[in-house]
Amino acid sequence: MNLGGALTPLLIVLLTAHFGWQGALLWVALPAVVLTALWAWYGRDTPQQHTAVTPAELAELPLPPVGSREPMTIARLVRILGNRNVLLLAFSYLCLNYAFYLLSSWSFLYLVQVRHFSGLESGIAGMLPWIGAGIGAGVGGYVSDWLVMRIGFRFGYHLIPMCSLPLAGLLLLVCIGVPTPYAAVCSLVLAFLSIELNEGAYWAATMRVAGADTAAATGVLNTGGNIGGIIVQPVVGALSGSGHWQAAFVSGAVFALLAALCWLRVNCEKPASSALASVI
Repeated sequence: MNLGGALTPLLIVLLTAHFGWQGALLWVALPAVVLTALWAWYGRDTPQQHTAVTPAELAELPLPPVGSREPMTIARLVRILGNRNVLLLAFSYLCLNYAFYLLSSWSFLYLVQVRHFSGLESGIAGMLPWIGAGIGAGVGGYVSDWLVMRIGFRFGYHLIPMCSLPLAGLLLLVCIGVPTPYAAVCSLVLAFLSIELNEGAYWAATMRVAGADTAAATGVLNTGGNIGGIIVQPVVGALSGSGHWQAAFVSGAVFALLAALCWLRVNCEKPASSALASVI
């Protein structure tokens, strides 16, 4: 996802120069059509249904046979929606994604309007934060698993968010304070990296506390994240439109700190229901 985001600014600059902005939007829509067709051909609902999954791989998955699970019911969904850990993670993810969408949707415009990048240089500068995000997502997932294996579920998923999210907020403040354009780009790269370090921890922690209701719980988590994206657009649009870019970045720093504070109350030690513990 982040590498795709890294390609987008440069592609948009090049395509707009040749086809106009309407033509550029049409061209970048084509990969989604191809991906939809590939997913329809290749995707399956469960590992057991996929011919590429080997018997040895299936043996590693502690899942019941296909068809034996309890179907999703309103009562199960209500239980997930009422689970404190799921709701805390969803609200924290909302706050994290406020900062994520600030960086992903608005940093390119900030570099053009405030730091005065233009042309091909603006596309290259817009790529760099996304590259940092891609590195952060991969490294963060690996380190989260490493921490859980060594210090357990109670604190293993907590350490990265509680350290990297305040750091991301600080880097957003640094970005608006540094004097040179390329120093601002470096700050954005490190801020985006610090934000995306947390993806593995959020999703794995939600799976841990939800057990067999992982799909529903991660749906709640991602809904929270998308609400963060909904909130940030009009707020930053209004602030940037009136020239208050500093306030826009300060708001991202505040939300990043709120996201970290939520983890103080998250407990990943036990699944939501002990009856579901055998499936995770």
